[in-house]
Amino acid sequence: MNYCKIDQFEEIIKSSCLTTIQSSLTSLTITNFSLSTKYLELLLSPTPILRFLKLIAHRQTLDSVFDGMYWQQFIQTKLPLLDKFDFLFSYYLKQEDNTNTLDMLIAPFRAPFWLNDKQWFVICDCLFEESQSKIRLYTKTMKTTDFSNAIRCERSSTNNDCNLIRNQMNETLTTLDFRGIRIGANGARYFAEGLMDNTVLTTLDLQFHKIGSAGMQHLANALYHNTSLTTLNISDCLIGDTGIQHIATMLQNNMAIAILNINYNEISANGIQYLANALQSNTTLTTLDIGGNHFGDEGIVYIADVLRSNKTLTELYLAANDIGENGVKYLCDALEHNTVTIIPYSSTLTIVDISDNEISDEGVSYLTNVLRNNRTLTTLKLEHNNIEDRGVQYLADGLRNNITLTKLTLAGNPIGDDGVHHLVDALRDNKALTTLDLSYSNIEAKGILCIADILKHNTVALILLLCSLYSFSAILKDACSIEFELQ
Repeated sequence: MNYCKIDQFEEIIKSSCLTTIQSSLTSLTITNFSLSTKYLELLLSPTPILRFLKLIAHRQTLDSVFDGMYWQQFIQTKLPLLDKFDFLFSYYLKQEDNTNTLDMLIAPFRAPFWLNDKQWFVICDCLFEESQSKIRLYTKTMKTTDFSNAIRCERSSTNNDCNLIRNQMNETLTTLDFRGIRIGANGARYFAEGLMDNTVLTTLDLQFHKIGSAGMQHLANALYHNTSLTTLNISDCLIGDTGIQHIATMLQNNMAIAILNINYNEISANGIQYLANALQSNTTLTTLDIGGNHFGDEGIVYIADVLRSNKTLTELYLAANDIGENGVKYLCDALEHNTVTIIPYSSTLTIVDISDNEISDEGVSYLTNVLRNNRTLTTLKLEHNNIEDRGVQYLADGLRNNITLTKLTLAGNPIGDDGVHHLVDALRDNKALTTLDLSYSNIEAKGILCIADILKHNTVALILLLCSLYSFSAILKDACSIEFELQ
């Protein structure tokens, strides 16, 4: 029997011919069946001498077909001679599913009936495919076909482990990137089950997966005691303030995560407060990206409070948060206090990104003292901040005697030739800066010649100028004999 259909089966079971066939049947294979368990029992009950049974079905619900206790009782009472039972049952997760876990599904198959009496060993997994996540329950004797990049969270009836595996090669994962695979909130729940026991995964990237606060709760619970995962990217996952609260709870206990990216997650100042409270006691997080959340200067107050005492953060990305000039003031005040005691003005931060925050010239003025006195900051990103020539003058004042900053990005600001003149004056004294990004500015030929002149005398091995105007590249090349990267 290769195919069975419910509307035909009700008539078929009335046939005495079928009953005769069933009573002598020893081997039966049904593929792609859609029968309810009621009709499946009607089919299988008159087969008392059946020795081999193979069932393949994709179900519309997680019904009793997935219940090991149901099958144990049915086989013991109706199929006492059954020697071999092969099956593969599958089900696509729906948004409203919120009850079963892999452990709950596999648990009945760990009974002595399955492991000792019959020695039928079963696997239950959640397969994360390109379009959606799928639950599968199957005997180890069945061959399954997965997409080459498919990831699955797998539990076996023979042990208590929950493994994260990619494709049919049973590759053990240390880095997991879900790009091109849909996971969602319920998929995150099953994935978290695998993460709970995992001791080898070090990097997890869930960017763009809309797991929401519910999915984030499952992940945070799984990571609470995790000691292997060091990098977590949940950018643009719609976790919101509730989701960040789960992360904050996790960070108060987790001592492994060093890099955390939670940008573009609709986190307000209230959510940032939850995070800041957790970071007051966290001593392992070194890189934090909370850009694109638009929490304003109210949110930056909480981050500034953290920086006054935190001695582990080295990279902080705050782009596109609408912090404005007031937010920069709070941040700079904190940076002046975020110091290593034995080295005056030496903070722990090496990279700060406050691009796209409309800080304007007034906001830049607060950075002067930070640049003048800081001894650890190596990269400062100020792109798309409406900084004009007056703001560049403030930067130049801070850069003149700075000995650590090697990269300054000012792309997308309306800086003109006067601003370039201020920078050039600072570069006559500054011997540290090696990368200067002035792309998409208002610099004209006069400013380019000014840069070319200083580069002739600057002792730094290379200053990289990113200029959006190709016509000026020849001027710089002829003046300095240096190839410049253009955008």
